[in-house]
Amino acid sequence: MGTDIHMWVEVRERGRSAGDARVREAERRQDRAALDRLAPWGPWRLLLALPPWPCAWRRYHDDAEFTAEHGACPNCGGKGIVTGCYSERRYWLFGVLAGVRSDRYPPIANPRDWPQDMSDELRKVLDWDGAYESTHDGPYGNRVDGPGDHSASWLLVAEILDYVGRGGSTTHEGFVSSEVYAKWKAAGGGRPQEWCGGVGGAEIIDNAEADRRLSLPDPGRWYTLVEWTGGLREDMGAAFFDFLQAVLQAAGDPHAARLIFNFDS
Repeated sequence: MGTDIHMWVEVRERGRSAGDARVREAERRQDRAALDRLAPWGPWRLLLALPPWPCAWRRYHDDAEFTAEHGACPNCGGKGIVTGCYSERRYWLFGVLAGVRSDRYPPIANPRDWPQDMSDELRKVLDWDGAYESTHDGPYGNRVDGPGDHSASWLLVAEILDYVGRGGSTTHEGFVSSEVYAKWKAAGGGRPQEWCGGVGGAEIIDNAEADRRLSLPDPGRWYTLVEWTGGLREDMGAAFFDFLQAVLQAAGDPHAARLIFNFDS
């Protein structure tokens, strides 16, 4: 059984007095300590819809596949954009966010449980038996996800960006088919087009034998194990950063937005 993420976004604003020159000066100097004193944060509120961001499913599946299997993209309905939260299954990302399903990178934080100061709106979502239907009726519609069953946590967007800014890489390995291996060799290595963590019921050979067979007129069909180096941002996935950009567009300040999430397995 796989693991999926359930996610929500909360945002907040600073309280301020109109025309307060001290607040404007603190903002100009990016003095967060002064801002926290002069214009403390207000309460969190649940963001029911994000600014439109590119549909993640359409990064990995073409229109012909959608038409044949679904009639339209099940994520965006063929519009190419979404306004909901990130929901893709990407274990390297889950490991980064909370140490769930992957230990390739140290987590930003181990699961923190639900935030004690969550909005009343989010509390209603988490108490809901099944998906919570929001009142948002924008041009793309919206449906706020219900909760999963383990590893609840939250992260400020600022914490995520700080972690990503420090960079990092790790070594991955996976089994690839003879067809994918041939393309991988021709491209000089790197991340293969597709791979899997294990193979059953098929011939598995080492790389030396794979290279020998590729020189034959008919190399046959088999699998071989390859390694490659992945960078942190690439491993977390472009779709997640599309989503973060939409969150930042809505909040304006990475300290004014947080992701609340848990998982189901």
